[in-house]
Amino acid sequence: RSDTNQPLATVGKKYTIVKHQDVVSSIRDSVSKANISQDFEEKIEVFDGGKRLRGSMLFNDMTIEPTVGDYIKYQVLYYNSYDGTLSFSVAGMGHRLFCKNGCADAHSIAKTVNKHTANINIEASTYQIEKSAEIFLNNIDWYKAMTQAKITDVEAEGFFKLHMCKVATKTSEQKYNKKRLEKLM
Repeated sequence: RSDTNQPLATVGKKYTIVKHQDVVSSIRDSVSKANISQDFEEKIEVFDGGKRLRGSMLFNDMTIEPTVGDYIKYQVLYYNSYDGTLSFSVAGMGHRLFCKNGCADAHSIAKTVNKHTANINIEASTYQIEKSAEIFLNNIDWYKAMTQAKITDVEAEGFFKLHMCKVATKTSEQKYNKKRLEKLM
């Protein structure tokens, strides 16, 4: 860090730094160029001493209501890091408004993940954001069908373990975050 002269991480020779400021600017530009909406709430978090970035844009005028009182807004999430722990990534998805954890579903409508060792073109997000917003708004029937699905506690727990609480390992053994699972259940 230039302000504290503290090292953030040791990375390989092929590692390319993408500045947090450039990521935020490019996502804002991509949303503007996609011309989907300018009515959004933005939240930007920099943590671990400046090493990691998490940003979100929640679009107020891009809302669907699959059932009465059940609102889902379109959102864009993006991540970056200086220490190699997070790839530069952008995802468009639904954000359920009544749910405490904000989850509409565990699947992104569109997501790109780029390692910091490859050629990163952060401007390429415009088309992805535009298309994922279009897909989100045109899939109300899919969200309605989700509200009719009957799911047992065992099925929910299995889904959460595999998709929401999964912890990366270098073995074939599947591990999950027990505290997060407990909160979700």
